[in-house]
Amino acid sequence: MDFLKKSILYFKKPKVIFVMASGQRSYAEAIFQVLKSSFKIQKLNEKIPDILNLVNTEIFIIETDFKNKDFLQEVKIFLKNSQMPVLVVAHVDDDKKIEDIKELVQEMPPYGSLIANFDEKIISKIGKITNLKNFSFGFSEKADFVVSDINETENNTNFKLNYNGNIVPVWLKKVSDKEEIYNVLPAICVGILLGLNIVEMSETLKNL
Repeated sequence: MDFLKKSILYFKKPKVIFVMASGQRSYAEAIFQVLKSSFKIQKLNEKIPDILNLVNTEIFIIETDFKNKDFLQEVKIFLKNSQMPVLVVAHVDDDKKIEDIKELVQEMPPYGSLIANFDEKIISKIGKITNLKNFSFGFSEKADFVVSDINETENNTNFKLNYNGNIVPVWLKKVSDKEEIYNVLPAICVGILLGLNIVEMSETLKNL
């Protein structure tokens, strides 16, 4: 990262949502759809924003599927200079990738947040090695955002999302398996973190 870009990054301190997951594009796209009507936002695939976008964008969603080690080093600089760094860990298909995630978590600023899939045991353990603000999601009752009561109609799938004592119905276009429900859960967690209304987010997801 060149000096000018680092300087702009230091002074702008944009919010950053870094999505780490095998097959990450579904998760990042759902986050983008939930946030795009409320914020100036850009979604990037294994790419650091250019200078123009750093100046004009409020929130960046940056996604990776762990293939580029050099890119992760750039991301560390980006997260350290963010006013609100958020790391989303949704799905990991290789235990070796956990070491990359742990390294990144340990170098994030203490005011950052970790959003993790509680149902994947190897991911759920990451929260125990950090003091970051943690949000977990899944079907387990121990998660912060818990999915229950899945129902399917001819054209739609709906389920209840239990969070902080609240139960909110969420509607999606008919899904083929549980993985498609997992795809939208990080988006809801991120939205809550940014102060969005969970009922309004449910309406957005219904139209995806």
